[in-house]
Parts: sequence; C-alpha cells; structure tokens
Amino acid sequence: MDDWLDFPNIGAALLKQEEVLVAEADLVTVTASLLHKKWSGRNANCVLVRNGVDFSFFTRHCIPNSLLPEIERPVIGFYGALAEWIDYDLLVAIARQRPDWSLVLIGDVFVTDLAGLELMPNVHLLGRKPYSDMPLYLYHFDVCLIPFRLYSVTHAVDPVKFYEFISAGKPVVSVPPEEMKCYEEFVYFANGPKEFIEKIGLALGERALDLATHRIELARANDWKNRFDDTLCAITNLYSKVSIIVVTYNNLQLTQLCIESIFRNTTYPNYEVIIVDNASADDTRNYLCYLARSKPLVKIILNDDNLGFAAANNQGLRLAQGNFLVLLNNDTAVPKGWVDPLLRHLAVPEIGLVGPVTNSVGNEAKIDVGYSCLDQMDDFSDCHTAEHRGRIFDIPMLAMFCIAMRREVFEKIGFLDETFGIGMFEDDDYSRRARNLGYRTVCAEDAFVHHYGQASFKKLIANGTYQKLWDKNQAYFESKWGAWQPHVHREGALNAQEIV
Repeated sequence: MDDWLDFPNIGAALLKQEEVLVAEADLVTVTASLLHKKWSGRNANCVLVRNGVDFSFFTRHCIPNSLLPEIERPVIGFYGALAEWIDYDLLVAIARQRPDWSLVLIGDVFVTDLAGLELMPNVHLLGRKPYSDMPLYLYHFDVCLIPFRLYSVTHAVDPVKFYEFISAGKPVVSVPPEEMKCYEEFVYFANGPKEFIEKIGLALGERALDLATHRIELARANDWKNRFDDTLCAITNLYSKVSIIVVTYNNLQLTQLCIESIFRNTTYPNYEVIIVDNASADDTRNYLCYLARSKPLVKIILNDDNLGFAAANNQGLRLAQGNFLVLLNNDTAVPKGWVDPLLRHLAVPEIGLVGPVTNSVGNEAKIDVGYSCLDQMDDFSDCHTAEHRGRIFDIPMLAMFCIAMRREVFEKIGFLDETFGIGMFEDDDYSRRARNLGYRTVCAEDAFVHHYGQASFKKLIANGTYQKLWDKNQAYFESKWGAWQPHVHREGALNAQEIV
C-alpha cells in the first residue's frame, strides 16, 4: 500500500525482499495506480484495489455530539499520523495567516520538529483518539485537510481519510498527489499556503447541497465491501473453475440437504453449481427457481420430461464452464473441504476419473463409518480424511454419486451414453471408456461424501420396474464390453447403515 523506496526506516535489505515477495506471490494487490504501474511488470497477477471507507459506520456515527466544545469555528480538521510526510510549514503558514480559523489535528506525533505548530494558539493537537471517535470529530470539521509533502511516497498514496472525509459530504482541500488526480472534481487542490487559504475560503463558502451529495455518493461507491468483493474476485480468478452438476428428480428434502451442504462446505473459492431437474412433480422446481434467483453461482435447467440420468448430466456438462467437472447425486451430503482432495489427485495426468469413499455404495468405495446421524458426519470426515491424506487406490468402476474429472479428460471420453435411459450401468460404462483411453480411475481415501443411495430408484424396486431396467441396461452394457462383473465391497465394509 506504499512506495517503500523513500519510506522512513526502510533499508536496502527490506526493499530487496519486497521485490522477491512480489515476484513469488500468487497475487499482488496494490492500492494505487502508480504502484500498479511499478509492480505489474514483475507479477502478471497484480491487481489495483484502492482504499475505501466503512460507509455505513461513518454514516451512523457522524452525528451531533459534545466533542470540541471550546474550539471556535470554523474548524479546519485533519486526522492521521503526524509523520514526516506532513507539510508542517504549510500548516504553520495557514494558522499564522488566518488566526480566525481553528486547526484541529488528531493523531500520534512521529516527528521531533513540528515547525512551531504546537505553539500556535489556534492550532489544537489532540493526540491519538480511538478509531470509533473519528466520525464524531469529523462531524465538527467545516473543511478537511490533506496537507502532505509531495514526493514519491505521497504521490503513490490513495488516502483512506479522503474517503472517510467525503462520506460526510465534507469539502476537502488537498495537495495534488498523482494518485488523487482522478478525483479532481471532488477535491479542492492547492499548492502552497496562498492557494490553500484561497481554497479553504471557497470550501467554507459552499452553499450548493449537490456538492456534498456528489461527494457522499463517491464515498458510498468506495465502501470497503466493494474492495472486499474486488479482492475476492482476484483471489477466485487464481483458481480454475469447478462445475458441480446435480441432477434432481423429486426428493426435495434430499436435494435441499445436498445443495445446502455444497454452499456451506465447499471451501474451494471458484465454483458453479448446475442443477438439472428431470420433471419433478413435487416442489423441487420452485426451490430451484428460488436458488437461481438468490444464488449467483447457480444455473438451472428444468426439463419437461424425465430424460434420464445420463441425458440430464449431459445437459449440465454442456452448460458447464469449469476446467474441472464434478457429477454429484442429489442424495448426497458433502463435508467441509470435500472437493479439494479430488482436485489434488486430478493434478496427476494419468488419473482420469476420481471419486470419494462413502458410507453407502455397491463397490470398494464403501467404508465403515463411525456416525449414526448426519450431524456427526463432518467430525467423522475430518478424522478419516486426515488419517488417509494423499492415499488413493485404483478401482474398476466409479459410481456416479460423485465423480470428478478434468475438462480435457471429459472431452476425450465424451458425454455419458444416453442409451442407458433412466439410469444404471452408465457409470460402469464411463469408467470402462476412461480406462480404454489409458486413464486411471481411482478412489480417494482422503475424500468423503455421504450417500443416502437409491433415492430415485426405491419406488422402481417396489413395483418391479427396477429389475427390468437392470436387465435391459446390463444387456446393453455387455453388448459393448462383454460379461459384466458384479462389484464387491472391500473386506471389513459392513452393510449400509440407515443414516438420519
């Protein structure tokens, strides 16, 4: 936030380390365009994020109060460090030539020579005050000053106090640092005592309310919330996007649990959620429309008919913008940091598809779990994934309750085979297609996702449709790949528990 080249008490060794830090950082944020010009050539990820103001705080607290009761008006005010970048000779000249003005200076003194400022009867050095009191003092300022010496340090400063001053609509008289020239229409710029006195006089004579309103709106637009959003966007853009695709068909309660867990527990900073609904008859579509309205990360597709699992996932894949693609069932719940280990394993070029371990699935990805209700799942996952960090094993088939892949892998394998219709065996098929291209399909021991299992198929089991669909899709799978081999659990994996 400063140009350290001429900054006090900064030596050559520290300046050298600053260069190293800038060169090696993943992201550099600077508060001034001059600093951006200086450092952007050293780091391609150098972003200008100016200073700002807690607009709401200053608006709420810049109110009538009993401070400065004995000080005569008009009050010409400044708060901030009284350090070597302040032009004390300028302040002395203003105070001497206008003894009818009260200069109020608030802040710690970091210099030994104030040029006699402390001896002047119309100058009030109040020392350091709590930040919470700044809006109260600001209320009493008729004009605010930025009385810097102009040199490399101050030319590259975007003063926080400027935004705070104008949040109350106060007129500001300032020297013209290079970094503040973009605000020329909001500031009275002056050089030397004569111009300062002239511009302070003009500021004191302001009567047009639109000038104050104009300044306030500029401050509002430069709230720290905006700066946070800019910084978060810069950080997010460092990460490749992850597209999380969820297919829904009724079972609204499970869908809500799944989506809420994604938003609550996805720590990866750059992701989108694409939800494809296969003509749900319950309130699912209404819920998805609510998500699309309220969550910028969410995109939805509402099908008029049940197109089946493969076709719906393919719709999501066509809409996805991510460099990483995750297919996630709606009958899942994800713990904190669930996707990060999957992405770490995808950094290995030979790995094409990766999935987590889980509590309920029909193959080796199933593990024993130490929880009996979903409230305990996060603690179990934390312990299990920490104990198994970095561990994977090759698995013949990854069930599509949760799989992740890189975009270039997907582009080689292609879309899911929609001939499997409503569902079943498309995950066997996809794993085979990946391995046929030379990719590994692996299960990550350090990633866990809770799976309720067969949420959409339970009704089909009861009426016998499930077995007919199984037989049909098994036959189609075997026409492509030969005899299907039933999946098995690892030794020690118990039957699925009913999790509530």
